[in-house]
Amino acid sequence: METSAETIDDCMAIQQRLQAHLPGRLRPLLATTPIKSRGTLVVGPRGTGKTTFLLEKAKHGKLFYLSADSPLVSNTGLWELGRMAFQRDFDGIIIDEVHFAPDWSRDLKALYDAYPRKKIIASDSSSVVLQRGIADLSRRFVKIQVPLLSFREYVLLKEGLSLPVIDPLKPDRAAVQRALDQGPVLHWFREYLRGGFRPFFLEGSYPERQLNVIEKTVFSDLPFFLAQTNENILRLGNAVIGMLATSSIPTLNVESTCRDWNVGKETFYNLLSALEALSLIRIIDYGKSSKARTKGAKILLADPSHYAVLGGSRGGLRESYVVFELEQRFGAVFASKDERKGDFVSKGMLFEVGGRNKKAKGADYMIRDDLEYPAPRQIPLWTMGMR
Repeated sequence: METSAETIDDCMAIQQRLQAHLPGRLRPLLATTPIKSRGTLVVGPRGTGKTTFLLEKAKHGKLFYLSADSPLVSNTGLWELGRMAFQRDFDGIIIDEVHFAPDWSRDLKALYDAYPRKKIIASDSSSVVLQRGIADLSRRFVKIQVPLLSFREYVLLKEGLSLPVIDPLKPDRAAVQRALDQGPVLHWFREYLRGGFRPFFLEGSYPERQLNVIEKTVFSDLPFFLAQTNENILRLGNAVIGMLATSSIPTLNVESTCRDWNVGKETFYNLLSALEALSLIRIIDYGKSSKARTKGAKILLADPSHYAVLGGSRGGLRESYVVFELEQRFGAVFASKDERKGDFVSKGMLFEVGGRNKKAKGADYMIRDDLEYPAPRQIPLWTMGMR
């Protein structure tokens, strides 16, 4: 049987192999984000670059990296691996996909308390799991959120070009022109919407990789969020993604879905909540809701490119993208209570979303697809991602 010391050596060898194959160009968000706190939580959807970020940080500090979904961790445990790593004078330990480790919450707390001079860094595909597991330490841990790529980051990674930052509400026309002079921006933007929200687009086979993200998130991560689960519920979770991608109306019929899949309403609402926590769907309500379980006014796929991968509509992709960018820029996003005037409300402003020729209705701003230059109250869709 392998000793703990041998397991540490094996993990170090894996870390070195992974670090040897890191990409030469990091997304700016990760390249400029330091890890200063003794306790850090790195959270975000699968495939957004969390592992790359952590391995890069480990190169520039004496940090021991391990992935909790490795059999080495299951056989040894986080406490023992952490203890042995600290005995070898590592300055900290990085635990990727922490919720896969047995008794991870207990061991993470124990390491944090027992080694006050050491850094404890954990990552996961959802902050909810981490917050539940270490609620009593949450005020001591700094959270680093790793979202999907912005369009500006996509162009930097793909083309090596640093486009100017643009405020879509108050665009500097000179900055817009400088961006457009760099190359075929609208062409790049269409490529980005179809397959550029996660850094692995650089490796090719984006649709297959996106399907793998959905499958692993549903069948590997979802069970950690549901008190009771079975194969039927997991398959329903997968089906919900497909139904939303291809539906002409961004919502679900709870009654018929529960009947068709033989599940109770409470189970179904718990499933929707878990899918949202795992960044697969985004539930948009008319305002801050006090309801614990709701399907909201609209349900969109959280990753806009999933619409393209799954053969969904351009309209759904547009709305998903606008909601994603509004959240990144302004915070909470709500559905308009009067769709005759607009689609979404964020920071007190009403936004309408559509193609180049769609009427603006009564919205404060009209966000248009396939539009190059901004105009009064007219926002080109591509400028939403220039942050």
